[in-house]
Amino acid sequence: MPGIAAQPTFGMPYTLPQTHITIDSKSPLSEGIQSSPWPPSYKSITLPKFNGRLDPHQFIMSFETVVASTGRNEAVLAKSFVIVAEGNALAWYLMLKPSFMYSWEDLRDKILANFKRFTSESLTSMDLFQCKQNKEKP
Repeated sequence: MPGIAAQPTFGMPYTLPQTHITIDSKSPLSEGIQSSPWPPSYKSITLPKFNGRLDPHQFIMSFETVVASTGRNEAVLAKSFVIVAEGNALAWYLMLKPSFMYSWEDLRDKILANFKRFTSESLTSMDLFQCKQNKEKP
């Protein structure tokens, strides 16, 4: 009957239906990450956006926390980044070498390295103590 999957018969080999997975040859994610299935329990959630102008450490912390709440795994983190990237961050991501990222850790390290100039470093009292006022010329 059309539309009904054939049931295995005792003693006969049965092959599970293949799920079609499209691999994007231009994606910076490796084929292994791209072909990794989304967990069955994964639901669409609101993820923090990243435009490249915010502190990447703060973004990574909130991004990993939100994805962890859905039963995260490394592939989900890596595959979800393209969903949250916008503006300069998305342009940067799309210019990465194809099949260059083999794990979330690889991608996270590249994000932190590329956008580190936007990291807000807090000053210590020692930093303030070492400041000197310039003498004005009369």
